[in-house]
Amino acid sequence: MAENKVQDFFIAESSNEKNRGEVRLDLFMKKHKELASGNPNDVWKLEYYKNTTKLALMILLYIFAQDDDDISEKELRKVKKYLRKHRYILEAKDFDEIIDLAKSKMTIDIFAKYMKDSGFKEDILDRAVLEAKEVVKRSLVYKTYIDELKDAYLEQVK
Repeated sequence: MAENKVQDFFIAESSNEKNRGEVRLDLFMKKHKELASGNPNDVWKLEYYKNTTKLALMILLYIFAQDDDDISEKELRKVKKYLRKHRYILEAKDFDEIIDLAKSKMTIDIFAKYMKDSGFKEDILDRAVLEAKEVVKRSLVYKTYIDELKDAYLEQVK
């Protein structure tokens, strides 16, 4: 077991064969074996996971801005912690997309437009809601905001 950690360390430190981003993605994929089946037809799993991560970040930005129209340091730490766990799956264009949406206060209309433009369906929303609720698991207020967002979105798309 210790040998794997040492190998992983040296793999991560080597930059002559692959750049650090690719190495980190390799390590991420080792941890999430269900995403790396080796079957080329299973590329959708990685995309689904990436889209769920982006959508969960959007939900977090929405709920944290709802209570006081500002994201506090404590709320930002929760976003950063979630992002640290999932950053290897996101590409530069994904970060640009998140940054663009984070520049203005997230509203239900912006959220609905993002969902429509991205072509996301209700199942990916359900998964992202579960992930966002896991981040704020101790706060009933934030869970309420998440439920309100989901209900408002579903009402808007009817």
